[in-house]
Amino acid sequence: GTMTGAERPTVAKKKTSLGLVSLMLLSLLSALITVPTAAAIEQVDLAIVTGQSPVENRNYAAFDPITFSAEVENQALGPQTSTRTMDWFICSGVKTVTQCISNDLASGQININGLLNGDSGNFSDATQWYPNGVTGTFTVVFKFTFADVDTSDDVYSYNINLTAEYSDVSVDQDQDPRETLS
Repeated sequence: GTMTGAERPTVAKKKTSLGLVSLMLLSLLSALITVPTAAAIEQVDLAIVTGQSPVENRNYAAFDPITFSAEVENQALGPQTSTRTMDWFICSGVKTVTQCISNDLASGQININGLLNGDSGNFSDATQWYPNGVTGTFTVVFKFTFADVDTSDDVYSYNINLTAEYSDVSVDQDQDPRETLS
């Protein structure tokens, strides 16, 4: 009886030290991982200006594929020298960015490159998302994989609606069908 009673605390002590060592290793690893990525994009300032597709607050048909594209502007003093990646996410309901990313229905990645200082461009994912009949309000998130100098414009989020009954139609002003109707 006395032997087992004496052994218990030593086992507990071992566990604590092992937990502490792995915790220290983990923090060391994460420190090593975060430093180079932050340094690499120190002088970079790209901004997600707006989501081009899908269009904010528009109604989309629940069975039509959706393309994800966003307008990105280079707000740095120099041209963009390395490719940046921007992720897109879509999730059901009105969600915060964090909620949406952790509960996404679909996601993808878009490469951003070749922007001169002050220039902006539209970048899209060749892979479309097929809603397959889901309806309701959805949250769209565009987010740079790694943040840069100005983190305030590295994420862009808004809502769209998917409906089985009807959808908004966008028509070019030069081809307005109403002109031919009596």
